[in-house]
Amino acid sequence: MELRQVYNRMLFVANHFLENASHLTLESLKEYDPSVDQISKNMRMLATILKDLAGDNYEDSNMAMNAFQCCLIMERLADAVASNNGDDLETIVKEFEIHVNVP
Repeated sequence: MELRQVYNRMLFVANHFLENASHLTLESLKEYDPSVDQISKNMRMLATILKDLAGDNYEDSNMAMNAFQCCLIMERLADAVASNNGDDLETIVKEFEIHVNVP
């Protein structure tokens, strides 16, 4: 599978999550299946794979870097849900949307 395909798949999954999560409350996100924490772990795995495969190619490196940024934001979202911190939820979701919509 080509690097771009893996990257696009990751963005597709992230976008699908955002379409659902942006309308959910903190309590609903706690019950999300798969869990926000599991999604963040899967994204970390994919981001690591993308980074390892990117090599020195500029475009591939940019995709890997954005994937890693998406992963970090998703981890912050998982932490907010786990710690019952709804205050930053909207800000984190908006930041996530920006990175997911990067080509």
